[in-house]
Amino acid sequence: MAGWLEAFIRSVCSIIVLFLVFKAYGRRSFQDVSLFQGAMIIALAGIASIGSFLLTVPFMPFFVALLLWSAVFLGAHRLQGKHGGALKFFAGQPETVVEKGKIKEDVLHKQKLTAEDFMRKLREKNIFQLSDVEWAQLETNGALTVFLKEGSYSEAASTGKQGRRQPPMTVIQNGQIVDSALQKRGVTREWLKAELEKQEVLLGNVFLAEMDQNGQLYVDLYNDDITPKPVNELPLLRESIKKAQADLAYAALTSTNRTNAKVYSRCAEAMQQVENVVSPYVR
Repeated sequence: MAGWLEAFIRSVCSIIVLFLVFKAYGRRSFQDVSLFQGAMIIALAGIASIGSFLLTVPFMPFFVALLLWSAVFLGAHRLQGKHGGALKFFAGQPETVVEKGKIKEDVLHKQKLTAEDFMRKLREKNIFQLSDVEWAQLETNGALTVFLKEGSYSEAASTGKQGRRQPPMTVIQNGQIVDSALQKRGVTREWLKAELEKQEVLLGNVFLAEMDQNGQLYVDLYNDDITPKPVNELPLLRESIKKAQADLAYAALTSTNRTNAKVYSRCAEAMQQVENVVSPYVR
């Protein structure tokens, strides 16, 4: 048989088998399959494509291998649909990686994910602040399902209710300080260590730490039983601004000097504008 004719027959047989296999598999996109199913699909495609033109491999061994892999692929798929144990064996099960706002480092380690891998998955979902995440689950296909904290910046941004802000930067990863991030934020290691002391945590206990554009530090620890001491200076700053505005307004009303009263009044208006700028960033 001529080589071109044999390649044509092999290709037609491969196309027919693959068509029937995926017809029986159902209307599922490649993104919905588990890692095991994805590997099986790649193996099937490899056998079909290579066997179509590699004429040194006899036709029958090639065709038997194609049918066997197809049968195993469909058999595993049907078995997963009928038995939960088979589904867990072949595809695994979803794993919770963030619970009550805390990362479960043991799950990341089990799934062979680094802190950067996890943060990349969040960024792919347009979530740039780890502190916004209340709960997250890693699905069997590797996708990440996230539930945001109520009133979080990411939630507000997704609905268009929040102004544009700079994304936070990871300043500590796996207990190591990221100096490049500190330089971009214009702070030093000493400042970072002082902030950690305010939250009463040690550098070696920190799995991940982020710094937002306001200089606020969010820390996730290896030990989820320990809760860092909350430190947020923005509310105190806003209260100080409000007090200064009230004092200036009172001075404008009580001053006997009209020139001074006008100056106090303008300063009070300026402080009110400052408060309006700061207030959206206080959560």
